[in-house]
Amino acid sequence: MSFPFSASSMERATICPSSTALPRVYRTTNDSERGQGVHFYLRQRGQGISAEDALALVPEKWQATCKGINLESEFKTLGIREPRFEVAFAVQAETGKVRELGQGLERKYQLEPGEIPGTVDLLGESFRGYPLIADFKTGYEDVTDVEQNLQIQFYAYAAARSRNADRAEAYIGYVDAVGNIGTSLSAILALPPAANDWDLAALAERRAAMFERLRPSNETAIASGVRAACSSNSS
Repeated sequence: MSFPFSASSMERATICPSSTALPRVYRTTNDSERGQGVHFYLRQRGQGISAEDALALVPEKWQATCKGINLESEFKTLGIREPRFEVAFAVQAETGKVRELGQGLERKYQLEPGEIPGTVDLLGESFRGYPLIADFKTGYEDVTDVEQNLQIQFYAYAAARSRNADRAEAYIGYVDAVGNIGTSLSAILALPPAANDWDLAALAERRAAMFERLRPSNETAIASGVRAACSSNSS
């Protein structure tokens, strides 16, 4: 079973499985580039680099944003202990088995068959004693609430399973242009019995069938397939 997506694209893949099979066009926006700068900065801080030295490594365009990020204040707000940045996990879709892959991997995953990867921005322990995860957003698009957000559920599941806990505390933080972080969405998530509760096996089957149906021999067929596939899956 193959899963050509990660935790961050699970919602898109669920709504439109064909998006994982069809050719893609990648583009960046100002928000996505700022997000890359912020996550790069956090990754350096997670490796023990001082704020000053980490800031010097960030592209100049995003230094003002990163300079405004007050991690000590954020840790106090979240009540987090033993914080770690950019922690990567893999979840075996059929069995729910979790592996911690490492820290600061830059999404370069070494996966076993049937595993879905994901990297949580911030991982630690809450003052309640639960594993705590936080995901930082830099755009202004609507984000699914924590309780229904598949990306956050993945991180919470992986963090809790890896620490033999039955629940995890989860946050979504919004980083604005000057580095202020607002954690407006939070929840304590009880774990599902297994990862299969996300119906990932069915998603993989739909994706494989779509790939076979839309594997064309020319670019015109690809274009028409892209237009039709996601509209039919979202209805």
